[in-house]
Amino acid sequence: IVGFLKTGSPMTVNADRPSTPTAAFVSISGSVTNAAGQGLANVRVSMADLNGSTRVSAITSSLGYYQFDNVATGTTYSMTPVSKRFTFTPQNVTPTDSIVGLDFAGTPIP
Repeated sequence: IVGFLKTGSPMTVNADRPSTPTAAFVSISGSVTNAAGQGLANVRVSMADLNGSTRVSAITSSLGYYQFDNVATGTTYSMTPVSKRFTFTPQNVTPTDSIVGLDFAGTPIP
């Protein structure tokens, strides 16, 4: 509340401001490999929040690395690599700070 004085009676004006701080943003990165530890190129890594409102993906580099930037903290995400040649175990993460080394090892599809 901000008060102003004018001739006559005082006047009060309400000023709006954000009531909660904005979300912090971090990054999540790691690698996707085969069982022997060799990086897998061109694997799509999907990141989806558990309520289904956000879904983004990244493609691994020639050495199997991926990275997501501008990830909101305080939300739980399911991270899932997708490949026609390998299966992976999804991982759920709730970042409070940047995550480095969120790695996945694939099992060949017979």
